[in-house]
Amino acid sequence: MLSQCITVKNARKFGISKAINILRQMNSKIGGDLYTLKFPAALDKKRTMLLGLDVCHAGDKSIVGLSASINPQLSQYYSEHII
Repeated sequence: MLSQCITVKNARKFGISKAINILRQMNSKIGGDLYTLKFPAALDKKRTMLLGLDVCHAGDKSIVGLSASINPQLSQYYSEHII
């Protein structure tokens, strides 16, 4: 069952932008896409994955971040970080 909590603070200042953000969150919870992109037709015929990787060095620690698409529409992602 889908549920969404709204704090009293947000309920008092409720407007169209808050409503849109809440609907986006609910859509995401049920696996919906928040956006879609049009890619070249050549990608439709191939199995494609978008990857992003970055490293940040902070003092004696390094942080690695990874993001990878997980669906054919390239609109849902898995992300991970390692310290």
